[in-house]
Amino acid sequence: MRRLAMLVSVILVLGLAVAPRAATAATPVITVDGQSSGRTFDGIGGLSAGASSALLMDYPPQQRAQILDYLFKPDYGASLQILKVEIGGDTNSTDGDEPSHERAAGQIDCSRGYEWQLMEQAKARNPDIKFYGLEWGTPAWVGAGTNTVWTDQNITYLLDWLGCARQHGLTISYLGGWNEKGLNTAWYVKLRQALDSNGYSGIQIAADDSFNWAVAGAMAADPQFSAAVGVATNHDPCTGIGTSQPSCPSTATAQGLGTPLWNSEQGAQVYNTDAGKLAQELNLGYIDGKMTGLIAWSLIWSAYASLPLQGTGLMLANTPWSGNYTVDGTMIWAMAHTAQFTQPGWRYLDSGSERLAGGGSVATLRAPGTGDWSSIAETTGATAPQPVTYQVQGGLSTGTVHVWATNLNSANPGDWFRHVTDVQPQNGSFGLTLQPGYIYSLTTTTGQHKGTAQPPPARPWRLPYAENFNEYPAGVTPRMFSDVGGGFDTAPCAGRPGMCLQQEVTAQPVTWTTIDNYPLTVVGDPASWDNYQVSVDAMLQQPGYVELDGRNPPAQGRSAGFFSSPPGYHFRIDNQGNWTLYKQDVAASKTTLASGTVSFGVGTWHRLGLRMRGDEITATLDGRPLATVLDPAYQVGQVGLQVSPWDRAQFDNLSVQALPAAGQGPQLGAVRPDPVELPAAGDSAQLSTTVTNPGNLPATAIDAKLQPPAGWTATTVTAPPSELPSRQSAPLSWQLTAPASAAPGLYQAAMTVTYTEGGLRWVASASVPVDLSIVPHSQMSATATSSQPGYQPANAIDDDTGTFWHTEFSPVKAVPPQSITLDLGGTYNVTGLTYLPRQDGILHGTITAYNVYASADGTTFTKVSSGTWADDASQKTATFTAAGAHYIRLEGVQADNSNVSADEINILGSPG
Repeated sequence: MRRLAMLVSVILVLGLAVAPRAATAATPVITVDGQSSGRTFDGIGGLSAGASSALLMDYPPQQRAQILDYLFKPDYGASLQILKVEIGGDTNSTDGDEPSHERAAGQIDCSRGYEWQLMEQAKARNPDIKFYGLEWGTPAWVGAGTNTVWTDQNITYLLDWLGCARQHGLTISYLGGWNEKGLNTAWYVKLRQALDSNGYSGIQIAADDSFNWAVAGAMAADPQFSAAVGVATNHDPCTGIGTSQPSCPSTATAQGLGTPLWNSEQGAQVYNTDAGKLAQELNLGYIDGKMTGLIAWSLIWSAYASLPLQGTGLMLANTPWSGNYTVDGTMIWAMAHTAQFTQPGWRYLDSGSERLAGGGSVATLRAPGTGDWSSIAETTGATAPQPVTYQVQGGLSTGTVHVWATNLNSANPGDWFRHVTDVQPQNGSFGLTLQPGYIYSLTTTTGQHKGTAQPPPARPWRLPYAENFNEYPAGVTPRMFSDVGGGFDTAPCAGRPGMCLQQEVTAQPVTWTTIDNYPLTVVGDPASWDNYQVSVDAMLQQPGYVELDGRNPPAQGRSAGFFSSPPGYHFRIDNQGNWTLYKQDVAASKTTLASGTVSFGVGTWHRLGLRMRGDEITATLDGRPLATVLDPAYQVGQVGLQVSPWDRAQFDNLSVQALPAAGQGPQLGAVRPDPVELPAAGDSAQLSTTVTNPGNLPATAIDAKLQPPAGWTATTVTAPPSELPSRQSAPLSWQLTAPASAAPGLYQAAMTVTYTEGGLRWVASASVPVDLSIVPHSQMSATATSSQPGYQPANAIDDDTGTFWHTEFSPVKAVPPQSITLDLGGTYNVTGLTYLPRQDGILHGTITAYNVYASADGTTFTKVSSGTWADDASQKTATFTAAGAHYIRLEGVQADNSNVSADEINILGSPG
C-alpha cells in the first residue's frame, strides 16, 4: 500500500491536464519492461501507386515543399520511415498508371515518371528513409507472351529499374513481386540469385503482397524460397476495424518463421475520417499478428476527383492550380503518433503492448542502446474514460514522460497532435486517465513538432486553358495530365513543327486486373468545368480511332478503379471517318447520341471539338458542327483524350474555353429615360442603354437594333463596338421620332442585340414602352383621401422612382377604397394613364382592382374605366376616353395588404 500511495496520477480530460488524483488498487497496470521479449520495429510508411500521387509534382514549388515536409520531414508531420512506390508498367493500377522506364527491351529511360522525383524529395528530407518497389503490371515484352511477370525478362526489367534508381542516387531496400497476384516460388529464388549476382545483396525481397498469409505456408514448405524472402507481407489483414472488436491476426506459421511480417498495404482509408482505424491497425498489427511494419495506401490523394476512391490517403492535395492542400484531417497525425516517437530498429516490448480492458490498445517500444521508450495508446473502441497505471522497469528511463494527444472526435485542428502535459514518474510509476476517442503518445524522447505551414485557399481552375506542348522536351508527361491507361508523352509533331502529345504504348501490357485499361489521359477541374468548348488537333498514325471526352465528373458512386473509359460525353472518330457522339455512365454502359461518316484518314491532322452548354452537346470536326443533341446526364467534369488500343496517335493545341450557361447571352441594361415620354406627335426622344457580355470569351459580330412602332423612325446614335471583352459593357443609343400623325397613347418599341461568343450566336431582346402625349408633371398637383407622413400624394408625380405616395398605415390603417386626384393644370383630351407601383421590393399598397374617374370642375366626377391589375411591381395601364378633363382620379378598390400606394402616375392626353 505504501507504493500505491506514492503514485502520481494525471487525468487527461479533453487533452488537458488537471489536478492529480490518488490511484486505486483496481486501476489496470501496464507494465513496461525493458527486458521483455519483442520483435524489431521495421517502420511505417505510405504507398505511391495507381497514379494517386500524380498531381503532387505539379504543385507550385512552395506548396509542394510544404506537402513533402508534412509527409517526410522527421518530427514535423507524418514523418514516414518507408516509401513504397509502384514500378511503372504503363497499365492502370487503380487510379491511373505509372509510366515504364523500359517500354521496349533495352530502351531504358530513367527520367520517365514522377516516382524518381518523389523518392529524391523524400530522401532529401529524411536520409534514413527506406524505399520499397513493387510491380502492378509491365510492358508486353516483359511478359514474353505469358501475360505474367513470372519471366526471366522481368528479372532483367527489375534490374534495369534498380539501375535507374542508382542513377538517381537512390538505394532500394525492399523489392516485391506482383501486386496481389499470388506467388511463384521458383521465380523469387531466381530473383534473389540475380540480385546477389548484380550487387544488390542488401535488398530484401518482400513477398507476396496478397490478401492472405499463403506465403508463410510456402516458406515453411520450401527452405530455398524461405531463404530468398526477407519480409513476409500481407494486404489489409485486419478485420472489424472501426468497431469495438477489431482484429489484425497473422498465422502461427507466419509467426514461427522468424521472418519480419508486414501489413504491406493498408488500403482505402480517407484522410479526414479514418484516423481511428489507422491507429487501431498500427497497434493491433503487432499485438495480434506480430507485424512490425505498416504501409498505408495511399501516401497522399494527389489524383483528380474524377478518379475512383477519391480522398484515400494521409493528406489531400489534388488542386495544384490553386496550391491548396489539406492537413485538416487526422490520418497524418495518427501516423505521427507512432512515427515521431519511434524509429526503425527500435524493439516492441511484449510487456506493455496489449489490449485495454475498457476498449482500445497500447503498443510500447524501446530505443536500442538507451533507456528511452515510447508507448502509443488508442481508445477508439472505448465508451468511457479509463484510468490506467504505467509501471516502468527493466532498465528503461524513469525520467519525465511527455504526453501528446489527438482528440479524434474534435473537428478543431488545435485538438490534434498536442503536447498536453509532462508526467514525472515516482518509483517508475504514474497514472493517467485515457479518454475515449483519443490517440496518445507517451515518450521519454523529445524533439517532436506539429508542422505549421498553411496552404492558400482553395479555388476552382478558371478557364480558359490551353496547351500546345512546345515548352516540354520529348518524353515527358505534360503538367496537369494524368494517364489512366497507356502512355501519353511529348514527342516531335508529325507533319508540322513543334511538340505534340503522343500515345506511345503499342502492345497490351501485362495487367494487374482482368479489365482492359485502354489508352486514356485526363486533364482539368472535374468539379468546376461546366459549360465549355474543348477542341484539339488530332492525327492517327495508324488505323484506329481517336477520341475527345468532356464533362468527366467527380467520382461519386465509383468505389473501384480500372475503368477503360470515363463517364461523360465522348466524341470518337476512326480512320474511315466513322464518328460517334456518345455518353458513358459509371458502369461503362454506352449510349449513342449521334453518329455519321465524314472524311478523316491516317496521317492527316483534324480538329476535334466538343461544345457543352447546359443540356446542349455539340460535336464538331474542323470547325464544322456534326451534331447537336440534348442530354442532361452530365453537367460538369474534366477533359479526356483517348486512342484505340494499342495505336499511336498525336494531339496538339488543346484548348478549353468557358461558355456562358444557357440563357446567359448578352444582357441589356435599363433604358433611359424611364419611362420614355414624348410630349406630342412629331417629337423625338433619345433612348440609351448598355449591352454586357457576361461570358468568359470576347463577343464579336455584334448587331444592335431598335425596332420602332409602325410609322415611327429610329436612328442609331451610339453603335455597338466590333468586339466586347469578357464581362464588360458598352453603351447603345437611338433617336426615336413619332410621326406628326401619331395619336396620343402607349406604344412599344423592340430592342434586339445579337453577338457571337465561343462559336455560338446569342440573342437578347427587350420591349420598350413609349408614352406619347404625356401631361407634364411640372404643371400638375395631387391630393388624396389619405396619406402617411413622408409619403405625400405629390410623390406620385415627382418623376422619382425612389419616392411614392402611401395611404396612412400608422397609427391606424386607411383601408381601401382610397383614391388620389390629379389636377392636370389644364384641360386635356385624356386617352389613358399609367400606374407604377412602389419600386422598393415591397408590394404593400399595389392596386389590384381600380376605378378611374374624370372631371372638368373637380366637383363632379364620372367613372371612365375600371378593371384589375396583377399584384406585382410592373407598370400598369388603363386606356379610356375622357374629353375635356381637368382632373383625373385613380381609386384603389382592392390592394396588396389593404393599403394603397403609387410610385408614379402618368396621364396620356393632348390639350383639349
